Amino acid sequence: MDTTLATTAEAASAVRTCGSCGRPPQPGFAVLLCASCRTAKAARPFPRWIHAGSVFVAGVVLIAVVRFPAALSGAIAFERGQRAEARGSFDVALAEYSKAADRFPDSTLVIARKGLAAYHSRQYAIAAQAFDKIAGQNASEGLAREVNGAILEMRRESSAKR
Repeated sequence: MDTTLATTAEAASAVRTCGSCGRPPQPGFAVLLCASCRTAKAARPFPRWIHAGSVFVAGVVLIAVVRFPAALSGAIAFERGQRAEARGSFDVALAEYSKAADRFPDSTLVIARKGLAAYHSRQYAIAAQAFDKIAGQNASEGLAREVNGAILEMRRESSAKR
């Protein structure tokens, strides 16, 4: 009978088995797994929440890509309206602001600029319609002053015609 004690390395090498099934592990890897267990664990499917999250993100991106060109064209029309208004081309500004208002129908700024361009073009019906739409909305002090001044001037002109 041998009474020599085994070294720690000899004892550790004797216990090396696959952590999953107990067979001899595949050499060259730090995690002790046999080749079949390593293949089975590596081929597991993605969790469903990752698939669902990917579909959700793809849907949001698709919606953004579809809506972006329309929003961009509305912003470009607004910018063109501002430039035309600065040049004093109020008919052109009205046309551009109308395009922007079609894209952004709830924008106080766009509707107010459209109404002001219509007022300066002497198209008072369009101006009144725009000003009625934004009545009671919050606006910057300068814009509110400009709109209220145009409304007062339109009232003066309409009362002078009577």
